[in-house]
Amino acid sequence: MTAHIFISTKRSFATLLISLIVHAMVETKCVSAPLSIAAWGNNSQGQLSIPADLVDPIAVALGGSHTLALSRDGTVRAWGVSGNGQTSVPGSLTDVVAISAGSAHSVALRRSGVVVSWGFSGYGLTSQSASGITAISAGGFHTIALRQDGSVVCWGRNDSGEANPPEGLHGVAGIAAGGSHSLALKKEGTVVAWGASTFGAISVPVGLRDVKAIAAGGNHSVALKTNGKVVCWGWDDQGQTRVPQDLGEVIAIAAGENHTVALLVDGTVRVWGANGSELVKPPGGLFGVQAITAKGSGTMALFSTRIHRATAEADIVNGFVVGIELIDRGYGYTNAPRIDIIGGGGTGASASATVENGVVTAIRVTNAGIGYTNAPTIRIPTPAKPPALAIRVKQVEVDLELTLGSEYQLLTSSDLRNWVPVGGTFIAETEQLTKGFDTSETGLYFRIVQIK
Repeated sequence: MTAHIFISTKRSFATLLISLIVHAMVETKCVSAPLSIAAWGNNSQGQLSIPADLVDPIAVALGGSHTLALSRDGTVRAWGVSGNGQTSVPGSLTDVVAISAGSAHSVALRRSGVVVSWGFSGYGLTSQSASGITAISAGGFHTIALRQDGSVVCWGRNDSGEANPPEGLHGVAGIAAGGSHSLALKKEGTVVAWGASTFGAISVPVGLRDVKAIAAGGNHSVALKTNGKVVCWGWDDQGQTRVPQDLGEVIAIAAGENHTVALLVDGTVRVWGANGSELVKPPGGLFGVQAITAKGSGTMALFSTRIHRATAEADIVNGFVVGIELIDRGYGYTNAPRIDIIGGGGTGASASATVENGVVTAIRVTNAGIGYTNAPTIRIPTPAKPPALAIRVKQVEVDLELTLGSEYQLLTSSDLRNWVPVGGTFIAETEQLTKGFDTSETGLYFRIVQIK
């Protein structure tokens, strides 16, 4: 049994949370996809409306009003506005390993190190055929590419010097192109910036070091330090450079026109800055995120719905279990799992787990036991079933492949904990049934359950 959830809502400014091989809401038999895409923000041009037939995405890139997706087989899909051909992917394009999208142009990096560009051709954006490239980044109307030797090459619009890297720039490990400015991350963890200086986007904070990732927005810049802290500078009219004080450990960053996105170590997403189209409100129930991208007034996240078991190792001192270190947080836990401490020659040790957003975030020793001569094995069970991903919309249309004669019910919740029925139950009278459920309320979550 499978269930496919489709969302019907206004095309503009929609909040979408769509699984590509959609996670089934039928609780008796759930189906989950390896990777899915969540998208939220301004969808006025359909750039956040993920194609239903998109297969196995491993990367996404948002442009001004279009989107690119890279599938595991090395092919590229594009959708959204195509007035300049930015969604017309070259038919011969294969073996792609990276993608990036500008305001109206698209860029792909092939495994061979060759760059392919299409879309808006002004400023020479699509005439560059760089080779020996290891990374790419498309800005407003310029492109940056990182060479194998750690040098940088840029092309496109250069009105503010955004395509003119500092002479002698070398030892670069990462690049980021903004609206009219550019960033380079050097191997020693420092940042170099060039381009438009009007709003301070290239005014790298004095003493900034130990940086491991960078992102460039419309007129602001973002750096992620090795300690998981985020530093922002540049234009701040929408609060895009005001890092939340309660922001936890961050593992990835992205920047849109006037907003900033952070992926936390627990697989959740935080957003700050401009809140048009509810930009700072990721879809409810979104966790297990592996990658993020932002551009203009939109954000996308690649997330996993594949459950897997958490793992951990014990530390012993003088025969006592004094600590348990998480090796893998796992995914898909709805409750704290039981922790079994086995072997090691001792006895009596016990521990408890804490679960947040589907992952094990900590394991605390509750009894150190006695007599351990070797580190005991820490056994954590696999999650019982895939998590039920919720969808936040105004109207839901459900296209189900059902079991004849089975009874189903639509449930709704405002907190993902307390679920109440919407309307009456319905019987599957045919194997294929399309049924719509309307609600006048907004900001709610929905799921389908099989009653009998």
